[in-house]
Amino acid sequence: MIIKIEGIWATKEIFLDGKQLTPGKSLKLLDLGQVGFSWGSVSPKSKQLALAILLECTPIEVAISMYQDFEMNVLAKLPMADFVFNLNIGESGSISQYRNGKYTG
Repeated sequence: MIIKIEGIWATKEIFLDGKQLTPGKSLKLLDLGQVGFSWGSVSPKSKQLALAILLECTPIEVAISMYQDFEMNVLAKLPMADFVFNLNIGESGSISQYRNGKYTG
């Protein structure tokens, strides 16, 4: 499954395949004390974003076990600016990130 992820820095809005992502589902599992999303660094809001994205794309068990790695290896490396990238989620929960048509890890 390939998912297009878009972020708008000014408003901290995130869209998965054009649908706005909200923190509600992820907050029910893990409330890190700050509502909202962020990226480009390691923070409670980027952890919340990592969990929220993975909950939409993978089974709960996979999302919980992988969200910290996803934050560190993908979200923290994004610019503190608008972004767009594709995420390829394998059947086993493996994740590949593609930007500008190139695999980026």
